[in-house]
Amino acid sequence: MSLTDRREEVILDILGLAHLYGFSELETSISAYLKEILNIKNVCLIFDAALLYQLEFLIRVCHEYMDEHACEVIQHESFLQLSIDALNKVVSRDSFYALEIDIFLAVHAWLKANVEADGKSVLNKVRLSLISVTDLLNVVRNTGLVSAEAILDAIAARTQTRDSDLNYRGRLLIDVNVAHPLYGAQVLQGEMRSYLLDGDTNNYDMEQGYTRHTITDSREHGILVKLGTQCIINHIKMLLWDKDMRSYSYYVEVSCKNMTM
Repeated sequence: MSLTDRREEVILDILGLAHLYGFSELETSISAYLKEILNIKNVCLIFDAALLYQLEFLIRVCHEYMDEHACEVIQHESFLQLSIDALNKVVSRDSFYALEIDIFLAVHAWLKANVEADGKSVLNKVRLSLISVTDLLNVVRNTGLVSAEAILDAIAARTQTRDSDLNYRGRLLIDVNVAHPLYGAQVLQGEMRSYLLDGDTNNYDMEQGYTRHTITDSREHGILVKLGTQCIINHIKMLLWDKDMRSYSYYVEVSCKNMTM
């Protein structure tokens, strides 16, 4: 069966039949093909089908693609055609990273295009406390979608809650070193700053190949890295100095507002 000359809608119909009649190998093959042709125009359509048939592989592939291209996804017209279940799952993800005001406006557009949908369940997935006070008052309030009390609660959370307690989103790039100039990262503090950003974690000696700092009790001698955007970090490599008799330990502090936590 050749799929290359068929429209996505036809391919998804075939996928549905394969799922219905238990043709698991055909289902797997079509899912693999859909992964290869995934793009901004068809990812929402394919994601809806993957959820409908509970295809875990295809759901994961669509999640990863939509996370990586969140800004483009919410601006594309196909976003308005997502089912309410699919929309809730996408917007609730920590790794679906775009400006929260842009996500709110995309949800607003979706609600206007899907007037019979339960707007409350969708709006609950938007993190109002991540929207600036100015946008809450001048943009969110003017839509009439959010109550005055909810806006006041969001302002209180934004202005009174510790930064580390806010439910931030961040980019999750699979198998990617985000501490790299390609992604806008900078080393603001530490000796030989360029080495941390060169991406080479294998070649080093006593004098080169890694960013370092003096071991003292003073906080200003640590290493400070500013990433190009908010990211979800799940892996950090550290090369520990083991050439003297002193005992020491490290800790990592993070912040989304250029301040330590």
